[in-house]
Amino acid sequence: MSMAGIRTWLNRNQKWLAIMVVIVLAGILWWVWHSIQTPAPVSAASSYYFYDTSTRQVSVRPATELPPLKNAAGKRTVVRAVFITCTSCGNRQLGYLLKYTAAARSAKKYLDNPPGKGAPQNEIGQFASEVPTLKLQVANGTLIRLPKTGAHWVYAQSPQGTAIIRKVTECPGHRYARTCVP
Repeated sequence: MSMAGIRTWLNRNQKWLAIMVVIVLAGILWWVWHSIQTPAPVSAASSYYFYDTSTRQVSVRPATELPPLKNAAGKRTVVRAVFITCTSCGNRQLGYLLKYTAAARSAKKYLDNPPGKGAPQNEIGQFASEVPTLKLQVANGTLIRLPKTGAHWVYAQSPQGTAIIRKVTECPGHRYARTCVP
């Protein structure tokens, strides 16, 4: 087909070409909007770092274990170690330690084991109605402290706790550190 033939065909089919261009552009815009709006899936950590406050040893344990845990001597001195970094996790530092009160541990265990698909509807409904309260119990029962000897445990939601977290997660250039997991 010559240039004159193509030009004649385009002139005769302007309406259909405009409709096709609009459809293609709408498809592109939908795809861009969808890719922007759909967050990348975040996978939960399967393990965490733990720290024995009596021996100062760091270990890796399953994320399902809720501190404080018993050490080899049977004392509850093993707590979660939160490592942070401003660069890469190869350059991580121990930011703070974390453990739960007995009530928060109990609430977290219940939250982590919801009724299964085959559970009675009333049991599922009961669990769903308790979720906000249980999450609040976990948040209010989370204790943190600095890793240095003699540091006191404080509630993570308290002014002292939030100050600790803010201080250890500040990076140069008004950026915040990220948490490192094994």
